[in-house]
Amino acid sequence: ASANFRGIRFLLVATTCLALNDACNKYLVATMSASQIVFMRGLISGTIVLAVLAARSELPDLRDLRRPDILLRGFAEAWIGPLIIIAFAFMYQADATAVFMVAPVFVALVGFMLFKEPFSWTILFASLLALAGAILFVNPGSGVFQWVALLPLLASACQVLREIISRTIGK
Repeated sequence: ASANFRGIRFLLVATTCLALNDACNKYLVATMSASQIVFMRGLISGTIVLAVLAARSELPDLRDLRRPDILLRGFAEAWIGPLIIIAFAFMYQADATAVFMVAPVFVALVGFMLFKEPFSWTILFASLLALAGAILFVNPGSGVFQWVALLPLLASACQVLREIISRTIGK
């Protein structure tokens, strides 16, 4: 039970950090370019990651970054943030986030198709409902199609690619 509670605490902290990160990005796009925001995010998060790796004496493990599968996973991961940040410049944060939230739906569907995960009609129905909601946010029938709404969908596709590769990387 204590491991579950620890996991719940970490999940709450991570979710709070994600919401704060999105809010900061939305605020910053009014005064900074997307490339500046992405650079600053990379600098800050890279420094934190390197510090943690150094503290754990795991810096030599960085040589694994040369593996093609890890490079592709990194490439997919690297595009999620910029796509969302650019979307924030043109969309409401809630709309961009709602469209991006179809990523777990895509991950579940890919799990059914590629990895033979257990099939569930409930998950399939919920997935189709979430996709319908995302389509409503993109608003294709209004005559005022927002092409920028495709950016969070592309970020979702990058997340799915990242998850597929993560599943196949192994230890």
